[in-house]
Amino acid sequence: MPAARLPAQDTAYSGRSTRWKPSWGEGKLGVTFQSNHPFYAIKELSFIRSDGKDIKTEFGGSGVSAGNYAQRASYLMGYDLAEKVSQATIRVTYFATEKATVPVRATAGVGL
Repeated sequence: MPAARLPAQDTAYSGRSTRWKPSWGEGKLGVTFQSNHPFYAIKELSFIRSDGKDIKTEFGGSGVSAGNYAQRASYLMGYDLAEKVSQATIRVTYFATEKATVPVRATAGVGL
């Protein structure tokens, strides 16, 4: 499978990916995405075979490595695929942003 790229709404998710064989579980292929930006806008990733069927996928975890003064933090997100494929389409579902007005009643006081 060639290096995977996340389709980006902007350039935030350009980065690199690696493929590997999971050392535990039922996964046949692991894919890890790395970016200089957090993945909090992504709700779900789906991997799709060339025949249009979804590949059973489990979230493999995420992490962040802190950067130093010369380097930004690096964000990682991994997935375990139930089958090994040479090519797949990645469908990205993003969280929707909506504005809402919510009434709040608050009472404040000094001391106990």
